[in-house]
Amino acid sequence: MNDSKPTILHIEQLQKHYPVRGGLFGTRQGLVRAVNGLDLNLRQGETMGLVGESGCGKSTLARLVLGLEAPTAGTLLLKSKPLHQWDQPELRRTVQMIFQDPYSSLNPRWKIGSIIREPLDILGQGPASERKDKAARILERVGLRPDDLARYPHEFSGGQRQRVAIARALAPEPELVVCDEPVSALDVSIRAQVLNLLHELQQDFGLTYLFISHDLSVIGHLCDRVAVMYLGRIVELASKQNFFIAPLHPYARALLTAVPVADPTATIRPMPLRGDLPSPLNPPQGCSFHPRCPHCMEICTRETPLLQKKTTGHSVACWLHQSPPTSHSPTPNRRNDK
Repeated sequence: MNDSKPTILHIEQLQKHYPVRGGLFGTRQGLVRAVNGLDLNLRQGETMGLVGESGCGKSTLARLVLGLEAPTAGTLLLKSKPLHQWDQPELRRTVQMIFQDPYSSLNPRWKIGSIIREPLDILGQGPASERKDKAARILERVGLRPDDLARYPHEFSGGQRQRVAIARALAPEPELVVCDEPVSALDVSIRAQVLNLLHELQQDFGLTYLFISHDLSVIGHLCDRVAVMYLGRIVELASKQNFFIAPLHPYARALLTAVPVADPTATIRPMPLRGDLPSPLNPPQGCSFHPRCPHCMEICTRETPLLQKKTTGHSVACWLHQSPPTSHSPTPNRRNDK
């Protein structure tokens, strides 16, 4: 990926907290820190893969980028302009989303033509006759026939419905597309077809993708860089090659060793993790990963490591790869080494 390309999305110390209320009078019980000090830069024309366990804040980040929710704190710039300064029509022309489930993201009462034309109608892009022609062209570009505009979603397979969802997202000609698990609900046999389509469309239209996925094989197939998210923060950011060959963060290594390998002769040592993802309502002090980390040190329990660049195209937030403050000793915590 060319580092000289302009940054389309700049995120710095982004936070999104949700109040938790309970009791008879709905008094506040605490805060869920869904996104908790996240840093990320997305370059124009690249595909950034975002990986992490369920509950780490990936979908919350997607909603923040789309402007569907306002951040609690931090900086979120789209094309160097604060996101809250964008008016809604301008923002919707620039950023679109492809949802995970093609069965629930399409209105079953609407014909395909109406579904694809909807963003064009809302944004007022051209006269009605041109919108209809544009819908037919984009539908054909994603591999369906123009006469499919008169059909309903239930008449299509899951893969075809996702192609319709892709056509709807591309109709306003956005620059940035947020893909939230766009192939996880599809049969394995057609996932590669949809991924190849997304890659072709990116080349044709100069798109930038923020691609959220649990499937590391999908990330390896499509993405240029990989961001590993854990409990509301980015803990590793690397080129695809660096991530799959030499991950630095223990959590990233655990994710990779958990992927099944088809080769029965492969000697991959799994890295099991203790416990579950901590609650964002009460995150651990210090490094949020330290309760599950086999390399936990005393400093990990007290101080949060920053995301620091270690080599070209590779950054990590881990005390194993940073010099701790001189006032603290990196003596291993024996309780966590057992």
